[in-house]
Amino acid sequence: MGEESPVGALGEVVVFDLDGVIYRGDTFFRFILNLLRANPARLTPPLLRIFPAGVGSLVRPHARGAVLGRFVRAAVGHMSLDQYQDAAAAFGRRLAHAEGAVAAALHAIDSHLKAGATVVVATASEITLARAYLDGVGLNHVAVVGSRIAVPAAGFSEHARGANKVAALKVAGYLPPFAQVYTDSAADLPLLAHAAVPVLVNASPQTRARAKEYLGTRPRELEW
Repeated sequence: MGEESPVGALGEVVVFDLDGVIYRGDTFFRFILNLLRANPARLTPPLLRIFPAGVGSLVRPHARGAVLGRFVRAAVGHMSLDQYQDAAAAFGRRLAHAEGAVAAALHAIDSHLKAGATVVVATASEITLARAYLDGVGLNHVAVVGSRIAVPAAGFSEHARGANKVAALKVAGYLPPFAQVYTDSAADLPLLAHAAVPVLVNASPQTRARAKEYLGTRPRELEW
């Protein structure tokens, strides 16, 4: 698997992305699709045409955010905050039970904790969903920083993506530089720039090339 035993001194902070690193997929997108499958009547005709294949298959990259936003509003725009949080927590637990987490990621997290480091999961996924999933896979002792959704407006009031993820970590009290950062996403390049050891997990060749150019050095690369 290309895995090495991480070494961290007491007080070091190690950051893990969730989607693509701990979970093989996109937790929030899975949640939204699950809601829409359960209630397809909420889909408008244009979204109904896109829905069977999913956003990633039919929409150009620059338009995916806007289309996903329309899916989110269709799925949760009618909910109260309590209803949303109950649904997100229930789905996170169900996802953890059904699919679990990547064993190599759990091993890496455990190794860092045993070495005395502080581990935090920083994700663009919504925080109620992420917290329930992490609790379900046995990571209830690991902190999480994530996006927050405004319901019933059904948009992100705080989107922990890109440079915003670094800002969210700072607000939560996790200040750079970080000992290590694990991610699969080019969106996390601003976060990787704050890592003594940037780690790309299951990253595409394009992401690897972008990271090397952005950081001025080749990150550590893992496949798991």
